[in-house]
Amino acid sequence: MRIQKFVAAISLIVTCLLPSADAAPVTYTLSGTASGVIGAGAFTSSAFTWTLTGDSNTILPAPPGVAVPFIGGDSLTIAGVGTLTPSVLLFGFVNNLLPGGIGLINAGMTGGIGFSSPALAGYNGIGSIGPIPVSYQGSGPLPSNMGTFEIFPSSLTFQVAGVPEPATLALFGIGLLGVRRRRKVHA
Repeated sequence: MRIQKFVAAISLIVTCLLPSADAAPVTYTLSGTASGVIGAGAFTSSAFTWTLTGDSNTILPAPPGVAVPFIGGDSLTIAGVGTLTPSVLLFGFVNNLLPGGIGLINAGMTGGIGFSSPALAGYNGIGSIGPIPVSYQGSGPLPSNMGTFEIFPSSLTFQVAGVPEPATLALFGIGLLGVRRRRKVHA
């Protein structure tokens, strides 16, 4: 009984002391198979995963949809090529170019990739969704640490996952410690 009170007290303290966010960052993942160009080189039918982190605290109106600014940590890994990092600020434009459409586009709107799915119609840009298959709508060149790149996917899957807040992670850790302690006491 003392242990349960101790864990409850620590949980309450952690919840009160750790900063909480109005909304958490979200991780966007676009993956599939694509051909394309990077700098002077080309790749064909290569598996790729493009991961971006969006700032859900700064959703911008972009009628009829919204724009989600990405906050760094973006990477595009292409099998047989390596991992590149786009060197421009990207935004996720959600449901404003076409219903159910998303564009990962640079601030100047001169490069990126667009895709769509009926499952994305009405999507708010920050909730967890997927993985769902999406249709390629077009792309334009983007600068990166490995040179300008452009991809032309033959298959695409899109997924969005929330990133837990620090307070949530701390409470989860305290819970695990409580379970571990309880097992030691009963052993």
